[in-house]
Amino acid sequence: MMNVDMKQIRLDKLNIPAESLRKFKNPGSDELLKKSIDQHGIFVPLIVSLLGKGEYAVWDGTRRLRMLQELGKPGSFRIASIIMQGGDTEALIAQININQIRERLSLLAEASALKQLVEDQLLSLSEAARKLLKSRSWATDVMKVWTLPKQIVANLLKGRLGLSHTKVIARYMDKPKIMNLLYKEALKGNIAHNRLSSLGIIAEKNGVLKAGKLKPRRIKISKKSWLRVEPLNEGVRVELHLHEEDSTTAAVTKITEFLNNVR
Repeated sequence: MMNVDMKQIRLDKLNIPAESLRKFKNPGSDELLKKSIDQHGIFVPLIVSLLGKGEYAVWDGTRRLRMLQELGKPGSFRIASIIMQGGDTEALIAQININQIRERLSLLAEASALKQLVEDQLLSLSEAARKLLKSRSWATDVMKVWTLPKQIVANLLKGRLGLSHTKVIARYMDKPKIMNLLYKEALKGNIAHNRLSSLGIIAEKNGVLKAGKLKPRRIKISKKSWLRVEPLNEGVRVELHLHEEDSTTAAVTKITEFLNNVR
């Protein structure tokens, strides 16, 4: 168990770790927080760990620290901080648990935390999963994601791919054609991860070319009406988006033509 202590620490002695979980800024929320801190100060102490020579790493409260810096507080300004006595592993786990309690971490942040625990802190996969309150199977799937081609991982980190979609893509690392098909579809941003999984199953059973014909797409009927076609585990799903000014007969004809072509 980690021991804790409370101390008033100078602003210029506090450092934000490069691997801090919450890296993304929210301008609107940040501005509200800055105004609150400017008017009322900080009510909740930061949580830090000792780096040595009077320097501290901030594990919880990085936004509050950044707001104080933006408000122009001098380095001598002191902030109430809880000092957690322990190693990097304990500090990282504490940061994860605190954030999960206060505000649910994104799936990507949890996946990044798992990677840190396994690769940087050298925890076993089972132990890391347990500390994150996750299953071993979840951890196995997530670690596989980090071994995908660099371009796919880069788009995951940039937010162009969801973690759930990327986990589906990672199932087909040994089948590059299927993996690339799913990757391209996921990048379009208009397919649910369960539909992406269905597309992968179709590609395995019937080949990439067949799956390509069944991948989710929009078929135009008129300027204001269209069909949305998505693959299912068995067959396809066709959704009709019909504008009130358009003919139902024309839409039915288009659906019939499509179904005849995929038989």
